[in-house]
Amino acid sequence: MSIKETVIKKAIEVLWPWFKESVWPILQQYIIELITSAISGLVALIKRTFSEKSNQRAEEANANAAAAESKAQNSNPESNDYYTYKAEAEVWRKVAKQYEADIKDLKEKIDELEKNSKEDVSKQVEESTPDIKTASETTTLKIGEVIHSLPRLEKSDG
Repeated sequence: MSIKETVIKKAIEVLWPWFKESVWPILQQYIIELITSAISGLVALIKRTFSEKSNQRAEEANANAAAAESKAQNSNPESNDYYTYKAEAEVWRKVAKQYEADIKDLKEKIDELEKNSKEDVSKQVEESTPDIKTASETTTLKIGEVIHSLPRLEKSDG
């Protein structure tokens, strides 16, 4: 082992525990914040997209109910058309209520999914403590269950 390799190995032995104790917790929190922020952004986009479409459908159903109710009001109360329009208006009102209930249910499910995802990410990152191993020819970094081979430190020609 060359002097350079010995110095690097000793530097790692000295600096690595400090890095794991002092720097890694800061990086973990940054990683958690970054990922949870991305999750929040994605969830907001999903909610907005589904809410807009479902709200539009609910509004259309309410408009159809109002139109059927108007037709019923303009028809003879003793005619079949009157009862047909009244029934149609009631069906459209139920459709609109179902859309509104679906929106609420979807938002609750998405909120729960968001909460669970953030908790899972936080737990996974917090449980992932890096470990470094130096051998004569290779250095490996393990984070969680993933092992990475690190490149050798080469003398720069600059």
